[in-house]
Amino acid sequence: MVRNYPNSQPDSSAWPSASSQSAGAAPSVTATSKSLQSHGRRLSALSSPDGALAIYTPHKYSRSSRIHSAEVRILDMKTGNSTPFSKDPNDREPRWLGESNQVIWLKDVAFGATELWISDAEGSEINCHCAGRIDARVANLKLHRIDECTIALTFSCPTTADGALFNPTKGTAAHVSNSIWYTTLSKRAYEKNAFKVRYIVWPSRPSNALKSTGLHSPLSPSPDACNDFDVTSTGLSFIARDPSIGALDPLRTELYYIPLKSFSNSAPPRPQLLSIPGFEGSSSHPVFSPNGKSIAFLKKQARRDENDRNRLIVINDLDKPMPSTGDLPQRASREGWHLSPQSVSWSGDGTELYVVAEDDGHRKLFKVPYMLSSISSLPKPVASECSVFGIQGFKSSVQIIIEIHEEQKNNSNNASLTRLTPPASPIPAVLSSPSSPLNNISNLSGINPPPDFSINLVFDSAQALSPIGVYNIALDTIYRLSLHPWSGTIRRAVFFSLPQYTEQVLIEPKYLGRGAVRELQTGFAILALYAGVVAMTPPTRNLFYELQVTISKDRVAVGRCTIRPTPPTLASDRNRTAMLEQQMNSSSVNTSTKSLATDTGSFTDPEDPNFRLTYTYTNARLNSKDVFLAAIDGVAAAARNNPGKRCAQISAASPGAASRRGVVVNISALRHPRRVLFTYQYASRAMVLLTRVMQEANRWESVGFYLEHGGLKFGEGFVRGTVPGDVAVA
Repeated sequence: MVRNYPNSQPDSSAWPSASSQSAGAAPSVTATSKSLQSHGRRLSALSSPDGALAIYTPHKYSRSSRIHSAEVRILDMKTGNSTPFSKDPNDREPRWLGESNQVIWLKDVAFGATELWISDAEGSEINCHCAGRIDARVANLKLHRIDECTIALTFSCPTTADGALFNPTKGTAAHVSNSIWYTTLSKRAYEKNAFKVRYIVWPSRPSNALKSTGLHSPLSPSPDACNDFDVTSTGLSFIARDPSIGALDPLRTELYYIPLKSFSNSAPPRPQLLSIPGFEGSSSHPVFSPNGKSIAFLKKQARRDENDRNRLIVINDLDKPMPSTGDLPQRASREGWHLSPQSVSWSGDGTELYVVAEDDGHRKLFKVPYMLSSISSLPKPVASECSVFGIQGFKSSVQIIIEIHEEQKNNSNNASLTRLTPPASPIPAVLSSPSSPLNNISNLSGINPPPDFSINLVFDSAQALSPIGVYNIALDTIYRLSLHPWSGTIRRAVFFSLPQYTEQVLIEPKYLGRGAVRELQTGFAILALYAGVVAMTPPTRNLFYELQVTISKDRVAVGRCTIRPTPPTLASDRNRTAMLEQQMNSSSVNTSTKSLATDTGSFTDPEDPNFRLTYTYTNARLNSKDVFLAAIDGVAAAARNNPGKRCAQISAASPGAASRRGVVVNISALRHPRRVLFTYQYASRAMVLLTRVMQEANRWESVGFYLEHGGLKFGEGFVRGTVPGDVAVA
């Protein structure tokens, strides 16, 4: 743990100051494969209770040294100076404690455990101490102050079948699902001086809020999974699937409330279902008011319509759960508010709600009174010429902190942290990161997007993804999409998943209301997913997070592609994913000794018994990540062609191949007297099968292969590295 840093050293190389931005527009960013990999990223910033400081975690990846770096930093909102707080890679999820600018964070330690550490914002080791230890890997830390000496502490963690903390290093107990756990931080005397107190976790053993209920939360499929639960001084709220209707409505979620008289109670009462008459769709994003007496959340009205919009609901008295209103005001055409809210937050004094909704490709910020029944006109945007992706209110005033993507004159975007005091205009941003939205991917290997295509990338740092799951589901999704015409239209939301991995892809067109959607081309969805996977390329798990890619045509949003977690299907599949993930997370090439008994073998396509791949390893080791990226590149490039069209040859490469530090794949057709037609579909399928072969054998090496259909050879190819001397002979 690194502490005692200078207090006034701005990190201008990572985060340009407001003055540097005002001098001129941000430089244009061409999203080549190299720029996507080395692209800086910043997790959501959290402001201190007084709004003077903000804490955040920037990430960087160097292609030249292949080193990923991350650190926790603190920003002075007035001066724009950013100072390091910790450079320990095991430190994560910093939160403000709400007292004297103290910070609490999670630290990963040995034997699969997590420690909670507390320090002041200056990082002084004198005031730094370990508040407690939890015997599992926890995440999604949330706090709420109960009184001057007690803070409610909640987090999520996997559970075993009997409701205990899941720790894979402590035995063979199978991971079942996620659950919400709670305990408290209490001020206790320490050492021999009874007048010296500090916060410690008490009780030291947290309680499972969902034990023996059959409910699971947080839910990975939620687009806003980090906001699937909330805590106040009187209890917990969360969204979960009702097990009694799960089979009929697999995606439907309901809102539950657990009243707690004490967070030291190890036997919480049964969750109460908060149902709203006339609203049968899924609930999301529960947020307690500052006083804990009210709760705001989003809910769909239609039961099974994925394209239905969210409605804003407020329950003003949790003892008598009746909503103040079911929707925002009516338009002149007697329709409800045509926008679909994506998130909701309370103002610091609890009198107003701030709602983020997408409109014309922008995530706009709207302000409404918490008494929804008093609204007489449509809400007007507080921040519209930007894309808002984070909000946080102050307890001491109605000021809020918003994180935005500000539009520049050259159509490049910068992620910024801005203080906003309604109704005044936002003051100049003082924290900026390199652009996450990407308007040009014309230099990506193997793909040349149309000029009217653009995308916007938004990462959710609260939901980590498995790299091997991301690569497999992305490869399979692009292959499935390639079986349809490139210019075809996706008219409804579609899901793609694989049973053995805990990630899924959601592709959905832009909903316009009353059953109408914008045209989302299949090719646009493929390009968006391809770019999203390349953006996750740095070989560390810390940069694999839930990703939402907004797809635009002529600067108008037409749909989105989301890579997100999904609940595991079988414990054995989860264990297998964890085993393979160890290999995928390594930045070096695979050095595993596990291999097949022979260098030659064959693999039959489980979807087409007549199609078989026969391979021969040539013993030149490859990076598993580069193999996947080359295969994804090839399948995406082949998708431009009719799947039944004859394919003479197709070549693909990982993003690093141009610098001679990657992998290339080449597949070509063979002439045969009986003229077995070698099509683009077979070429794409061969790349999918190649990755399966290497995963099953846990062997990532150069390989030559030939393809057979009905016992007749009709294609051949090779996979090799681009480093001199690492050559495979087909």
